[in-house]
Amino acid sequence: MFAVKELDSFVNGVNKEDVELSVERLLDQLRRIDQKLRMKVENEIKSNFHKQQQEVLATEAILIQLINNR
Repeated sequence: MFAVKELDSFVNGVNKEDVELSVERLLDQLRRIDQKLRMKVENEIKSNFHKQQQEVLATEAILIQLINNR
């Protein structure tokens, strides 16, 4: 009976537990990469939004000044 269990734990000469651990490590790495990428994209979006917001405010200030100088 133990021999059957031993055979079931190996597929094509590879230990299933080793494969599972490797897959878990890869998934952890992918999660970290995904998180870093999401944060980078989010920060870039925020930065671009703030730049555009400042440009809008500057344009509004110029328009207000032009209107008041009429």
